[in-house]
Amino acid sequence: MQSKPDMAALELMRHLGVCYRTAWRTKHKIIKGMTEREARRQLDGIVTMDDAYLGGARNGGKAGRGSKNKVPFVIALELSDAGHPKQGVMTPVPGFTLKVLAT
Repeated sequence: MQSKPDMAALELMRHLGVCYRTAWRTKHKIIKGMTEREARRQLDGIVTMDDAYLGGARNGGKAGRGSKNKVPFVIALELSDAGHPKQGVMTPVPGFTLKVLAT
């Protein structure tokens, strides 16, 4: 499940050498387990936040923060007492407005 975001069940079937139905069920069980684990995790202590855009350059398009092909997201990072990153959460947002960020 770490090879790329959202590995297809067909590709998983080939990697594991199982039938498609088994690969599909396995994939969904893994996703469910990962989702449940992440839902219980909370950031604690020193937490820093920042905003950024994720995406590549598009030929002939606008460069920088206003580019149409970039996705805005917010990241919150929990730091140890020594200031080292411990864990983080990235959340895509529709934009960087006060209304969006307050929710």
